[in-house]
Amino acid sequence: ARVADMKKKANVKDVAVRMSGYTDLIALANKEKDAAKAFQDLLPFLISRFNAEQEPGRAFILTELFTRKSLPEKLWAEMLEHLQALWKLSSKAKERASYDSHWSTVGTRLVTMALENWGKIPIDNDGKEAAEPPKMPTEACLFGLEVNEDLNLPVLLTGVHSKITTLKALESAVKWVLETTVAQKEDSNSQLDDFWDALTVMGSIKFHGEDPDAILSFRTAWQNGVKVQKEMDASSPVLGTKENGAVMRGRQRGAWLELVDGAGYMSIIDARTGMPVMEQDRGNTAEKGLWETYPFVGECWRKLLAQGVNQKNMDLVFVGILDKLAARQAHYVQNTNIATKRW
Repeated sequence: ARVADMKKKANVKDVAVRMSGYTDLIALANKEKDAAKAFQDLLPFLISRFNAEQEPGRAFILTELFTRKSLPEKLWAEMLEHLQALWKLSSKAKERASYDSHWSTVGTRLVTMALENWGKIPIDNDGKEAAEPPKMPTEACLFGLEVNEDLNLPVLLTGVHSKITTLKALESAVKWVLETTVAQKEDSNSQLDDFWDALTVMGSIKFHGEDPDAILSFRTAWQNGVKVQKEMDASSPVLGTKENGAVMRGRQRGAWLELVDGAGYMSIIDARTGMPVMEQDRGNTAEKGLWETYPFVGECWRKLLAQGVNQKNMDLVFVGILDKLAARQAHYVQNTNIATKRW
């Protein structure tokens, strides 16, 4: 009965009374034990009222739901169908520019929340895990990009990457952000600049969690290089040798590194001396670190170059990139020895 009375209140001619009715309905939904079900029932009504309202009433509904977050953020992805309906009405309205700030907030938060939870297995209201992680990016994430086309994805990821719980998920997130950022510009020569700008912003990204199957980067630190062997045994056949300073990716298995970009194992500790012959890279150090850690970075750059470079961007490709790296080198050389070695 209370809901029915409030809906009647939200249908009267007096604008102030209608807005008070919207506020009461939203507050009541938040008090329900099952808020998700309450909002599933309420949002279609608010959408119908949004369609019937003039600009002040529409702006009020968007402010209540999103700017003041009376619709809890944790429900936004679940209510995606309703958000999309509101967006469709907003984007078709003649006063649509008045709603840009609201949808900018929605887009930013949807993408940020998707990045924070990248690769995580969802948990339902009963505390049960889903059978598998959702496909990334999620529909909510893509909708966020649709409603806010000016998002700076590298900045968003850099701000929340420490919340990503597995190295595989972090690698996937970095790949998506880089490729999406570059693809946002149709001009291939603008994409060249965007590529390097994205790397510069994401240079501080590193994995903060613990993952036994994480793919890690190790650098050989032995003058004569380090052997690649068929098995995790110093007496097993030698498949090759990696020279001093080479960066290898693999999964750490005790005192051995199981290579992922080729067959074989490499000893991290010298069996005779007990001294380390490989050093783990503790995280990315600027553009060079990203390039070494994630093979797709180089692949993306090569694809961009294959599209052709006009005369205007020849300077960037042959001189500008070196200038960028040289200008940033001084900053990283002043830091840890690991950073210095990278440069």
